[in-house]
This record gives sequence, structure tokens and C-alpha cells, in this order.
Amino acid sequence: NTGSADLTFPDGSLIIVGPNSNLTVKLLEYNRGAAWRARSFYLKVGLVWAKVSPNFVKGSALKVYTPSSVAAVRGTTFYVSQGHEDTSQVACAEGDVYVRGFAGAPLYVAPNSACDIRRGFAPNQPAGMTAQQTSDFGSTVLWQPPPNASKLQLFEYGVNQFLNAPLNILGIGK
Repeated sequence: NTGSADLTFPDGSLIIVGPNSNLTVKLLEYNRGAAWRARSFYLKVGLVWAKVSPNFVKGSALKVYTPSSVAAVRGTTFYVSQGHEDTSQVACAEGDVYVRGFAGAPLYVAPNSACDIRRGFAPNQPAGMTAQQTSDFGSTVLWQPPPNASKLQLFEYGVNQFLNAPLNILGIGK
């Protein structure tokens, strides 16, 4: 399967399921008073990019489970990949990602960082993203403006897209 899917949520959050991925929706929960939301997904194999909207509401949780890790996020752009082996990878382009393996303490993955997690072990210490990882983030629809963007937001997105390639070459891109 070489197709992909985009899941868009009313708060502006977006999940992109990469080709050859097996993703299961575990939980979609919503409090009518908009006090909190919860979303959980299980990535058996493949790649998922996500952009969690700042409108997701404080106290809400989005989690992506794999056979070797759990990534918990809010107001974040990140991806989780799971190969056929027992290792997953979590990378963060912006915001906050906390990752835990099935051993050891959870780790914070800072913006422009990534870490690997092997099944049954604690996560490896995060390191800076590679050029390929950075490029993968820039090539997705995660950086497109929301459907109801203001003129200022549209201008900002246009400038960012124009400057993306040269800034990435200099190592200071998204």
C-alpha cells in the first residue's frame, strides 16, 4: 500500500498516516464543555506525522503507542515511526513531546530533536534531528495554513515556505 491518509480534527489538529502504515484509533474522547479532549492511536508499523493544534485545550492528551514506546504531546509538531523491528523513533519539530519506553523514566524530546526506543528498554537520549528528518517534516502538509487562516497567517506561511530550503541548508530551518 503506497497511499496515505490525512485525519483533520475540528480543533485544527492534523494527523498524516504515511504509506505502508498500520494505524489503529484507540480512543477519541471529547468533553462537551471543551474542558478536555483525549486521542490515542496505536502505530503497529509505519510512520505518522502530527500537528497538534494549540486549540487542543490545556489538560488534553494525544498519545501515539507503538510496540516499543508511547509518545504524549500537546501543541506540537512531531512524528513517530515504527519499523518491522522492535525499535521506534520519535522526532519533534516544535512544541513538547514526552516519550517513554516500557522500561526507565520518560524523556522530554525538545524541538529539532529525535530519539530511538527499543522494545523493553528505556528511550535513548534525544539528539539533534538529521538533515533527512528535518527535510521529512518540511515536505508534509503540516506546514500549510489552516483552512480559516487570516491574511497575516497566510503571509507568514508563504514567507516560511519560501525561506524553508535555504534555512534548512544552513541548519536553522523548521
